[in-house]
Amino acid sequence: MKKIDVIYKLLQVDEGYNNMLKPLASTKLEIFDIFEISLENPIRLFIGDMFTNEEIGSVYYENTSTYEASAEEVRDHILQFDDGLLNEATIEELGEVCMYLAEIDGDISFTCQHFKDLGVEFKLLEENRFAEHLLFELLKDDAVKKEFGKKVEASLAK
Repeated sequence: MKKIDVIYKLLQVDEGYNNMLKPLASTKLEIFDIFEISLENPIRLFIGDMFTNEEIGSVYYENTSTYEASAEEVRDHILQFDDGLLNEATIEELGEVCMYLAEIDGDISFTCQHFKDLGVEFKLLEENRFAEHLLFELLKDDAVKKEFGKKVEASLAK
């Protein structure tokens, strides 16, 4: 899979969670503080410091969220600056992405269960497992599964 395609899929996951949680953000519930879902780190594996400003640090969310750009628009924007993203992602890069996705999915599951124990359910997040779906899609690659499958399973079991 090309690096830009992995980035695009990560952006779609990010977009999916943001679109799902935005209606809850208009309530008094600080939903983005409860669920801190960030795809910035796995995307940084491929783009490095492209979304970093020397004076203010990361401008990832300014580039992906502030302007309401779609995943396609952000992908096309990124590709303008680095045509090396048309190269195939390495097994190691895909494995690192899988580990990030497993961590995100685990954090979501833990937070949902914690609140469920308190009597509050977040069915939207429990039923829409965007990170998990992409994780299993990437693990369909035999080389990725062979190299990282057990690590991912162990991470998900925590």
